[in-house]
Amino acid sequence: MRSNRVWVGVAAAASLASSVLGSHHIMQIQKVIGGVGGDTTAQAIQLRQRFAGQNLVSFGRIRAWDANGANPVLIIDFTANVPNSASGDTVLVCTNSFKSKTSPTTTPDFTMTNPIPPSYLAAGRLTFEFDGGTIWWSLAWGGASYTGSNAVDLTNDSDGNAGPAFGQSLPTASTTALQYTGGVSGASTTNAANYAISAPGAIVTNNARVSFTVKAPCPGDFNGDAFVDDADFVVFAAAYDQLICGNPCPADLNADTFVDDADFVLFAAAYNDLICP
Repeated sequence: MRSNRVWVGVAAAASLASSVLGSHHIMQIQKVIGGVGGDTTAQAIQLRQRFAGQNLVSFGRIRAWDANGANPVLIIDFTANVPNSASGDTVLVCTNSFKSKTSPTTTPDFTMTNPIPPSYLAAGRLTFEFDGGTIWWSLAWGGASYTGSNAVDLTNDSDGNAGPAFGQSLPTASTTALQYTGGVSGASTTNAANYAISAPGAIVTNNARVSFTVKAPCPGDFNGDAFVDDADFVVFAAAYDQLICGNPCPADLNADTFVDDADFVLFAAAYNDLICP
């Protein structure tokens, strides 16, 4: 009797392990936004379920890697699942500063508190992984400047190699996304072939199937409330006093790395209009 109980326990454990691995791993990294209008603190990552039943993401995580495929940074370790599990349903992760960059304001499934480091945006890699380390999907960018591994599990890539990398950096300066161009059930072949930069006004979608469109930046609306008013003037004045910009520097309206009289002319025009276009 004891032997039977042991075998039942082993079988149950094996079944659980299979269920865990089989409930989140058939997933694409569908879209990545490295910044909006030059603000690299505004980032978003969207996953998409290739087949139904892949919503138990609490067993997964996303990590970022530098241009050499080294120095991994944990972007998010999912601690909960998402409810919708149909083929094509998505999982949306974004930073707090990204939320106000869209219309309507983004309601993500998870908030990214540890964004992709700025030094990784020109060339680097994202991996969607099992907590135990298995890489389910790999996305590298930067072309020949990315020199690290492209290894990935055979689950979503038939030869276990997602390289070569996509040929450009992650989009940060406009309203575009780096997005997977294949269909809902599409697999990974190479990042160079599978990905492209979207049209301006990228659209992201959360697991509740609500979509959000990235807005063109409104010069001078530093707090994202759709108005250029006294609250924004306080921000501009502080940057004007500093003169030399940091990164990001939203008050540098003409992108010359200084906040000076030329920027004040642009800010004053937006301030007079009050309402963002």
